[in-house]
Amino acid sequence: MKLHERIRASLFIKILLLFIVAFVAIVGVSSFLHFYLILEQRFPAIQRNSLNYCSLVADKIGTPPDTVLAAALADSLKINIRIQSAEYHWASRATVPEFGESDIPAFNEVPGSHVGVDHGMIVEFPRGEYFFTFQLERREEGFIYTIEIYGVLLLLAFTLVLVGVYVIIRRILKPLHALDVGVQELARGNLDHTIALKRRDELGELVKSFNMMAARLRIMLQARDRLLLDVSHELRSPLTRMKVATEFLENDDLRKNLNDDISSMDTMVTEILETARLKSAHGDLHLKDVNLGELLRDAAAEFEDSKPGVTVHVPAEAAVLRGDADRLRILLRNVLGNALKFTPDENVPVSLTMERRREGGILVTVKDTGSGIPAEDLPFVFEPFYRVDKSRAHGTGGYGLGLSLCKTIIEQHGGSIDISSSPDEGTTVLLSFPLH
Repeated sequence: MKLHERIRASLFIKILLLFIVAFVAIVGVSSFLHFYLILEQRFPAIQRNSLNYCSLVADKIGTPPDTVLAAALADSLKINIRIQSAEYHWASRATVPEFGESDIPAFNEVPGSHVGVDHGMIVEFPRGEYFFTFQLERREEGFIYTIEIYGVLLLLAFTLVLVGVYVIIRRILKPLHALDVGVQELARGNLDHTIALKRRDELGELVKSFNMMAARLRIMLQARDRLLLDVSHELRSPLTRMKVATEFLENDDLRKNLNDDISSMDTMVTEILETARLKSAHGDLHLKDVNLGELLRDAAAEFEDSKPGVTVHVPAEAAVLRGDADRLRILLRNVLGNALKFTPDENVPVSLTMERRREGGILVTVKDTGSGIPAEDLPFVFEPFYRVDKSRAHGTGGYGLGLSLCKTIIEQHGGSIDISSSPDEGTTVLLSFPLH
């Protein structure tokens, strides 16, 4: 992910950047005002006082200069002095810059004089044929050096504050990470997930509300499943009696229509009960070695009379996995039935292929050229009772339970099911199975 995309996607980075920008702005404004007040408002007075001070010292030294007195004054006043002329050169210390070497501005109030900061405060002015240079402070005592130390300390303080802010923000926003994990678990269907985090602030209340929402959803879905299961069990006996009763009808057309409706209801009841059984603690799979290639051929053979038909591409090499053959037949029957149901008779046959993946496992692909599924419906096709046709017309599909059952079956086998589709271009269903 690119940097700007990471920034846009992370609340933590936004808050951290906001703090950095605010800190830099405060430091920048304070530094600007500090230097402005010193350099623009106070510095001319500092120049004037420094020049007057050095002029008094030069008056004591006199012209021609008394170097013994100059050395004594430099030592007692803790300053450095250099005196130059065409034939004369003396300095109290070798580090004192020569006249005109320092990068300091001219002081216009006194012609020929220069006063400014070059590591330390420097004052230069002529006195007759002599040129005096005063170094009022050493480099380690000077204004610029102080600013450099100030900058280093400020950078160090900023780094420490930034680290502290980073830790504090991470701690404050910790519930957001827990909420993100919780939402993902909820999206996967794990309604038993709760966030164990005790906070008394707004984020703590949000975590509490999330846990309450998850518990409420869990109760509602359990009640729904319980109701469906009870109703399905109760419908089994009447459906069986209705099947027997229709055999005594003399009208063949009426008997056929009633049997078709009863079969549809029986299929719905079976799918509800099968889904509930797989999700229950006592609905374990009956695992054994299953030749998936043979299972695919058998499943395709069930639809040999259905147009536009099914073409099977299975490698000769046997692919054996541990699975429940009966549940896998239900899975393949539902997927192939959907593909044929929504593919016009005149289209090319539905393609059923199997291949081994490089990273391991088996991939089964069912591809049709039918009406397809709109993009806005794809995220919900595995939800129970969800149908793309909102009118729920009988001719456009079943009860919205088939794909939900398919997802339950393949996940019980440790695999996954994915669907990609485009309207009027067809649908591709990918069934991934692990090899044990």
